[in-house]
Amino acid sequence: ACGGSCALANAPGAACDGADTDLCADDSYGCDGLNATACSLGANNGDACDGADNDCDGSIDQGFAVGTPCSVGIGGCASEGTMVCADGSTTACTATPGTPAPETCNGIDDDCNGATDDVAGGCKGEGEGEAEAEAEAEAEAEAEAEAEAEAEGERSGDEDAKPSASCGCALGAKAAPRPSALLALFALLSIAAAHRRVGRDRERSPRNSTSTSEGGRDVSTSRYSMSVDAHADRAASRNAPSTRR
Repeated sequence: ACGGSCALANAPGAACDGADTDLCADDSYGCDGLNATACSLGANNGDACDGADNDCDGSIDQGFAVGTPCSVGIGGCASEGTMVCADGSTTACTATPGTPAPETCNGIDDDCNGATDDVAGGCKGEGEGEAEAEAEAEAEAEAEAEAEAEAEGERSGDEDAKPSASCGCALGAKAAPRPSALLALFALLSIAAAHRRVGRDRERSPRNSTSTSEGGRDVSTSRYSMSVDAHADRAASRNAPSTRR
């Protein structure tokens, strides 16, 4: 072969990997002078995005971000997916953008126009709505507490103003003396005064202090007792309440 008589190690036409950028045996040997062969220079096989090991290096889809996470759309329309091969030379994301919605104050770009919370009139600042709600709740709690305290004070005042079963007067007020108690007090004072007057009369009348016996009883003592009783009766009659209107 190739003009010689010797057997060749690589026969013309056998497959080989020529001097190119891939590792594929897509070339072939050809005669290279007398009784010699050489691998022809084949095509440079680069990797394509097709799931095949195009350059025969043991890896597929090199240079393409196949399988990596991706997203499409913005704001509330954003959707997550992964990269896949598209047409052999490019990749595409498997995700599909969401559908725009009316814009609201929720920290999300609902209408997917690139602006967040761009509603007519604007939105309150972050935490401002919560702060106002807390302030309103505190104000309501304070008002309820004040109303309860005022009602409790009124109930306490009503209880204090109720007559006491024992003294017949409002609590915290001095009990007015009863007429019967005044009369009894006056009667006792009158009796004591009568006793004092009788004592003075006895001192002025020595004969009244002389003890004479009539029928075995002490006349002076009897007179003294009668005098005291008479004075007490007069005092009681003077202090007794009048029945006339």
